[in-house]
Amino acid sequence: MHSSFISFADVSLASAKNPLTITAKAMQVFEGPVLQAYDIGCSFGTVIKHSSLGPDFERRGSHSCVNAFHGYTHNFACQTQHHPNVMEGIGLEDLETLERIFSASNNLANITRYATPYCRRAFIAEYFYHWDNKKYANLSQYIYNNLVQAADIIDSELIPLADEMDHERVSLDNLERWKDKERAYFATLGKEKPWNIHAMSYVEALQDLQAARQSAETTFAQFLGAVPDGWAFAPIATGPVNYGADTACTHSLKWARELAHDCLRAVELEVLALEVKLGITRRWEPTDEPYIETVKYIRERKYQHALNELQCLVVQWLFELHKLNLSHTGIVLAAVSHFQFAEYLGM
Repeated sequence: MHSSFISFADVSLASAKNPLTITAKAMQVFEGPVLQAYDIGCSFGTVIKHSSLGPDFERRGSHSCVNAFHGYTHNFACQTQHHPNVMEGIGLEDLETLERIFSASNNLANITRYATPYCRRAFIAEYFYHWDNKKYANLSQYIYNNLVQAADIIDSELIPLADEMDHERVSLDNLERWKDKERAYFATLGKEKPWNIHAMSYVEALQDLQAARQSAETTFAQFLGAVPDGWAFAPIATGPVNYGADTACTHSLKWARELAHDCLRAVELEVLALEVKLGITRRWEPTDEPYIETVKYIRERKYQHALNELQCLVVQWLFELHKLNLSHTGIVLAAVSHFQFAEYLGM
């Protein structure tokens, strides 16, 4: 079973039918897993998964990744899953062959810019004819150089690395486990825990329930206050009656009371649904520890969101600089004090 490499040029997801057609043809011609490189390979992998090629693509163990050069423009969470440096079996392949072809063929621009369509096509065909012949002529030297490079890497890096791993008692299983932890960390970095969101929704519903009860009690008290002292039932008067004068003072209070009670019933149903779904058998009181912690979390949520986003950006930026060997080269920015940051957030 052999693996196959495919590299795509710049194509938008709106015209994903062309990369999908190339992928389908490659899976038809080649056996085994297919690894394809795409500037937006992380997103295109999802497109393949939801297409008719998805089941066979996953069954083969195929993968869609980003090119090495373009991959560094993606955030580090994407790089931990889709960059060639973290994929086993790619070796030193950077998957940027098309970029080199485009760069070399740019020399045709000055010649073909004002040429006729026929001459433009003839120049391009002639250029790539000689380009192919040159590559074939240098193919043996290319393979030999890669072999020498691989042997030098094994002698100068792989053997010392294996000795250092033995000295530190680090196994390949440790490296795989650490890599999985790194991926899991960046996958959840800057995101809220599901329980925090559910607890926050429950406490907010309890607060809405308390406010609805107070509103219902207030409107009912106002409605009772509109009842005159010594009220007694009287039959409907005969003759002309001014209904507007008799009912204007009570209609608004009546509708406000009914609206408040409708809101109270709706909030009660919402609270009951949350309690059933979350498995809460006893309603939280304002003096309960989970209620107090959740209220505190709600107050600090905006601030925590900003900090989480900041942490996510800083950590990913540091890892990206480390991958590029550019750490300690950034411009040091003036730090904003805690008070100023909180004031900026409106706290």
